[in-house]
Amino acid sequence: QVRYYYMNRHFDTPKTEESSAIGAHLAYETPSWHNLAAGAAGYTSQPFFTADSDRDGARILAPDQEGYTVLGQAYLKYRIGETSLRLFRQDMDTPFLNTYDVKMIPVTVEAYALQNNNIPHTTLTAAHVTKIKGWDKTRFVSMSKAAGFEDTNEPLTLAGIDFSPNETYKFQLWEYYCYQFMNVLYAQADAAWKLGENLSYSLSAQGFHQQGVGRELGGRFRTGMVGVKTGVGFRGAQVNVGYTITRKTHDIVNPWGSYPGYTSIMEEDCDLAGEKAWLFEFLFDFEKVGIKGLSAIFDHTEAYQPETGAFPYSRQHETNLTFDYRFSGRFGRLWFRLRGAFVDDSLDSPGRDYSDYRVILNYDF
Repeated sequence: QVRYYYMNRHFDTPKTEESSAIGAHLAYETPSWHNLAAGAAGYTSQPFFTADSDRDGARILAPDQEGYTVLGQAYLKYRIGETSLRLFRQDMDTPFLNTYDVKMIPVTVEAYALQNNNIPHTTLTAAHVTKIKGWDKTRFVSMSKAAGFEDTNEPLTLAGIDFSPNETYKFQLWEYYCYQFMNVLYAQADAAWKLGENLSYSLSAQGFHQQGVGRELGGRFRTGMVGVKTGVGFRGAQVNVGYTITRKTHDIVNPWGSYPGYTSIMEEDCDLAGEKAWLFEFLFDFEKVGIKGLSAIFDHTEAYQPETGAFPYSRQHETNLTFDYRFSGRFGRLWFRLRGAFVDDSLDSPGRDYSDYRVILNYDF
């Protein structure tokens, strides 16, 4: 798979982060022999015209706008019946540990992962994760070091249940335990109903609890979040609204992947202590009006946080717009994406306004 990526993020301070890169990943998995297979995936990201070191920060290249190449996956896989075991470098897809594949190269881990589907409609997952590699990194480091604690070497153990009794309902429960640092208990329930040939309705709820454990490398804390999201779909259009609220005791700690909160969109996660946020989202498939392959997403969030004397800003706005065009015919493997994000009074970077533009081309051989 080949990918081109241009990104420009401009802050009102003023400061600009800008990068342009071209890269690829090449993956191969052997045929199964006595239920055993092996696989590997290599990734590269290289400067393409725009790579000014004074504008570093987009994280689609290595620090100082350097190109880099990494063996992101290298694993053995054993499968017997409904049970599979995957060992060493691999990708993972869970709420708090995932590929976070929104830049040039995804996040991958070194892990020992077991999955079982013997129970009808249920997937059981257990994994012991020792190391992780970030977007712009070539080295795998321990889970605690990736969380910001130098000279530590703590792993992460996780377990999850994914239950989908039918096409309408889905339930998830996940537990993450990073030794001497923290544990996270996450739950989510989703439901979707077809109300007619062209009408649908969806409802989702999520919640999680975090706290320090062991030596409490990140300090003693307890926090969490709850959220709800609902939506209506009609003739190629989908309207969603959502709301999340974070406990006032501590910011959410999320060092290993994308944040699963419903109000997390392109830039701001809405995960600070006491932060309340709502989401409006509109999705449209232009095939319904005769333009095959074109779709669009409009996202808007507003977030609020209790004011403090040292932090006078309490209200944040973010608006995102995404256009996707998937070609057909002889160019059917080409996907073109345009994205823009506009943030006013950022709560994560106190009070700053900024804009973010991205141009992405993917070609999957």
